[in-house]
Amino acid sequence: MSRKKQVHTVRSRQKQKTFRTLLSSERLEDRCMLTASADWTPLGPFSATNGQVENIANKPVAGAIHALLAHPTNPNTLYVGSVNGGVWKSLDATVSQPHWTPLTDSMPSQSISALAFDSADANSNTIYAGVGRNSSLGRIGNQRIGLMRSINAGQNWQVVDGGGVLQGKNISGVYANGNTIVVSVNVADNSTYANIGIFRSTNGGTSFTQISTGASTGLPGGVSYDLVAEPLNSSVLYTSVVFSPTAGGNGVYKSSNAGANWTKVSTPAMDALIVANTSNLEMAAGRNNEVYAGIINAGALAGLFRSPDNGLTWASMDLPQTNETGGNVGLNPRGGKGPTSGPSELIAGGQGNIHFSIVADPNNAN
Repeated sequence: MSRKKQVHTVRSRQKQKTFRTLLSSERLEDRCMLTASADWTPLGPFSATNGQVENIANKPVAGAIHALLAHPTNPNTLYVGSVNGGVWKSLDATVSQPHWTPLTDSMPSQSISALAFDSADANSNTIYAGVGRNSSLGRIGNQRIGLMRSINAGQNWQVVDGGGVLQGKNISGVYANGNTIVVSVNVADNSTYANIGIFRSTNGGTSFTQISTGASTGLPGGVSYDLVAEPLNSSVLYTSVVFSPTAGGNGVYKSSNAGANWTKVSTPAMDALIVANTSNLEMAAGRNNEVYAGIINAGALAGLFRSPDNGLTWASMDLPQTNETGGNVGLNPRGGKGPTSGPSELIAGGQGNIHFSIVADPNNAN
């Protein structure tokens, strides 16, 4: 071996020995050097502050919430389903600064679109969470896996997809009573009529059957934006049908046998507003036989209806108004995002497609 090669080999071995010594060194200065370069700054998760909220100290905000589930007997227990942050629970919801615990971080999807208790569980420990994408950012979200179920008040969860039937479907509403589970679907990865509407299980979610077929069920195919149950009679359900291929199929429908069969209950005045640009239709049922339906067209509230007799008759209500920049506008007005100067119809973005909900007072029918 030449002298030049011998020198190169020795230097290489010296470098390797020095590197191994540095890695295994017990010298104090080496340990201090490594420690000093390993500083970390916490980045979260924690809430952002100074958001667009009122009467809350520091104005904390953490993201959009799409579903709320209040415990029927304990006002301190509240569940929320966030747009892309999973299900959260508070056990002190009535205090000024509630504490929240995330429940579904280990689940494959955090895009929550609906929440419901199993009405057959007297202790309200069985909870269903529907998965659906509702983000303001182009409805971006996690994979549509169907439902998630907890039987121990949110401690543990499992996916319920009916053997894959609910996979890829955007769950807009969920109802559960023991082995009977009903879901509404407003859009799907493959949005054909076979993949949207109402789906029902009678075996606890092992399998689901599409009800929105028109044949023998009374419910035609189409988009179902919502699904609600009467609070005092859990077998009575309401849903909507939009974009139906059946002539006269659009409207509000009622089931008296937990979703097996349906009857159209909307009036011609309501049906006249359920048109090609109907982008949402939300409902609520109260404890005094009242039912409400809000029709959203092109992102703005077009009609608000009330039934005092469980859907038998309906009356049109006046629409909420608010004064903005000198002009009266309604909920979710159309136009560019605001506030801005100019005509009142141009001061907001018409986001009623995803930012509209309705609830009936539990005690006062008015």
